Amino acid sequence: MRALFGWGRKKERGRNQGSQDLTRNVGSSSAEPAQLTLTIYRPAQPGIEEDALQVCVDKTSTVGVLKNHLSALFGFPTESQVLRRSFDSPPFEDNEALTCCDGDVLYLDPMVAPDNPIGGLMESLNGAMLELSGAMASAATEIAETDHALLESLQDVTYNLTFLMRASQPQRPEERRCQLELGALSRAQEIIEMLRLELDIHDDTPLVLEFAGQPIPPILQVHFAGLRDDDVVMIVCPTAGVVAGAQRLDATTSL
Repeated sequence: MRALFGWGRKKERGRNQGSQDLTRNVGSSSAEPAQLTLTIYRPAQPGIEEDALQVCVDKTSTVGVLKNHLSALFGFPTESQVLRRSFDSPPFEDNEALTCCDGDVLYLDPMVAPDNPIGGLMESLNGAMLELSGAMASAATEIAETDHALLESLQDVTYNLTFLMRASQPQRPEERRCQLELGALSRAQEIIEMLRLELDIHDDTPLVLEFAGQPIPPILQVHFAGLRDDDVVMIVCPTAGVVAGAQRLDATTSL
């Protein structure tokens, strides 16, 4: 009889244990999942079609964590993401808890686009080019202002120069010489015309001014030719080659 009762107690314990296991299994199957699967809807925008993106996050995550997931998975810049529960609802705060259910849809403002490495590189290059252009424009402006200031300072400056034409047989058996007080901005061609009158040189005689053995281009100004007070400038009747050289130097100077 003791053995029979003992078997009966074991059977009851087995039945109770089975009921507990069944209850535990049923409870496990009905427990809520630890993660949420959310759909992020992004409306269409110029150059980008509308999209619906799915992402899984922990139920205890904040909006900031969700943004980090979107940045890592799809390249959306975290700082520019604006998430809403609906189109007209206020945006979520980063520290706000995700009070969402599995399968919910959230809305991502359309101005957010994935990071584009090439676009970022082009943006950096464009920025560098703009900075370089700005620096070059600033330098050009500074040079122009400096040149203008120099020209202004030379307006009333004059130099006393000696001009010498050596004797040449048979056209000019005697040396010719004169002194002129000239403005610092007088051009060589203007001076040549003055010398024709001063030294009685025929108009058809080609003339070139030389200083330190180098011809002075007709458009070059006295100061920028390196002439200063008491300098001696030679007046020469050049050959065709010398004239051509002076013309080439004149063209280069004009550039």
